[in-house]
Amino acid sequence: SLMSMIYALGDVSGAHFNPAVTLAILVSGRCPELTPAKAGKYMGAQIVGGMAAALTCSSIYNGASFKLGPGPGFGYSGVAIAEFVFTFLL
Repeated sequence: SLMSMIYALGDVSGAHFNPAVTLAILVSGRCPELTPAKAGKYMGAQIVGGMAAALTCSSIYNGASFKLGPGPGFGYSGVAIAEFVFTFLL
């Protein structure tokens, strides 16, 4: 879904949807006006926004949450490798 969002909205927003994408854009040099300082600000805002969203969701459901982690039959190492590969394919 992230790749679809990047292809659909990347020209409009710069595709800075999460810190991993922002870091990949910075490292690739695809955006010359993205300086390390600006990337750090973007990543900080993305993390704060994610935390605010998590707190909002938790408050809506009275503190109930769901288990975070790989599904049955998958391990953290496989998930980490997949995330790394797919992020840098963008």
